[in-house]
This record gives sequence, C-alpha cells and structure tokens, in this order.
Amino acid sequence: MEKYVEVEVNYTDNEVKKALMYFIIHINRIGTVFVCFLAVISILLAYGFVNGFSNYIKVQTVVISVCGLLLYMFYYHIPVRRYTDFYRQRKGGTYTFSQKNIKIVGEEIQSICAWSIFKKAYNAPNAFLLVDENNFLYVFSKSCFKSRTDEELLQQLLLEKIKGFKIHC
Repeated sequence: MEKYVEVEVNYTDNEVKKALMYFIIHINRIGTVFVCFLAVISILLAYGFVNGFSNYIKVQTVVISVCGLLLYMFYYHIPVRRYTDFYRQRKGGTYTFSQKNIKIVGEEIQSICAWSIFKKAYNAPNAFLLVDENNFLYVFSKSCFKSRTDEELLQQLLLEKIKGFKIHC
C-alpha cells in the first residue's frame, strides 16, 4: 500500500514569516553576521563615548552601520517581504505527498512535481521547508496538518526521497 499525506495548505503571513526567520537565522546562519555587526558597532560607540569621537571612529561607525543596514535589507527584509507577498497571492491549495510525486491542486494551479526537483528539506519547529533546484523555498506550516501522524508520515517521505533532509527542531 502506498503511503501518502494530503495537506490543505492555507498560508498566513505570520506562519510564513516565522518559517523564513527560522530558515534565515538557524539554517543559513545569517543571524551570526547580524550579531557580529551589532557587536562591532557597539564597541566603536563605547570607544567613542569613553575616548571622544574622532573623525576616524565616526566614519567607521557610519560605514559599518550602512553595511549592516544593507545586509539586513538584502538578506532578511527583502526576502521575507517577497516570500510573504508570494504566499499571500498563492492562496494555498491541497498538496498530496506520495511515494511517486507531489500533486498540487489550488485555485490557480494544478501541477505534479517530481521529488527530484527538491535538493534539500528541513523539519523546522513550525514548518516543513523544501528547497528546489532553483533555491526557491517552499513552506508547509505544521498547523495545516490534520494530525501529528501526518507530520511524521511526511517526515518519513522526506527522509526517503530527499538526501539533504535535516531535522532542525
């Protein structure tokens, strides 16, 4: 008997944002870079307050602050906004994960995807995240699953079908 999981997916902005934040901070580890930038800026500001702000310290602080802002914009704010907008427009649908493929039926889409298009997958605390060959991130919020058994069955399918599957709970 073939194993399959059927999930009625409805995206909320909050669920998509949480999943993306987790992906960016814990999986891509961009959060470490943000912390380093904040630490450097804090040290420069503390040094300036203690020893007086010279032009050199002012310039360094401004340059590092601008770099940090650009990093935040390009690696966090813009991707989160674009994915949130994308999923808001997509309006959800029914996904059927089986041994053979993934069937998608929605208001504006009917498609069948081969498992081979997905290169990585993650079991995050609030969602399953799949990354395709174009590095597009698919978000499947765990709140959409009917039961814990369905979540476990999808996890088992991901273990079987995607070599890059990782559990990040």
